[in-house]
Amino acid sequence: GTQLTLGVDEVVEELASHIISEPDIRDGGPLELDDLFQSSLRALGSTLGRYDFVLYCRVDLLLKAGFRDAVDLAGWNTIRFPSVASKENAVIEGHPRVVDTMLFVPSKYFGYLPKIRLGPASWQQLVTETPLTCEDLDVMIPTFHDSDSAKDLNPLYRIANRPESSEWHSPGVI
Repeated sequence: GTQLTLGVDEVVEELASHIISEPDIRDGGPLELDDLFQSSLRALGSTLGRYDFVLYCRVDLLLKAGFRDAVDLAGWNTIRFPSVASKENAVIEGHPRVVDTMLFVPSKYFGYLPKIRLGPASWQQLVTETPLTCEDLDVMIPTFHDSDSAKDLNPLYRIANRPESSEWHSPGVI
């Protein structure tokens, strides 16, 4: 038979041609987490309506068994962030300071996706700039954790290119 030999660059380019419809590269400064989030949404385009939910995760997260145990993708009906940040930094203007490494959004909230500015103040931003209330928002786990798993033990994930902390600095539940 005929064997086709491609280099790594060609394989990646071929795969990307089926996934990425238009390159979304920003000239100038570095891409922020929210830029990547919004770019991902644009890439979904009109296909978004096919899904029951969106689960956005940073590309460098390695999900743990604790993630599988904590999530209820089929049962959740609120927008969910992984957790609230450490106790000493838990509040922004009276609202939870959230970990911004992941975001779960059920289909009934898809209309709010373009309005979300993904970051530690996302909860506060959503309840002050949209009709959403705290009843529409929740966390995946009711405990405090820093977003950086090198600084604070996180039961849901660890960041791939960093050592993992074995210490949980803010034990307790929300």
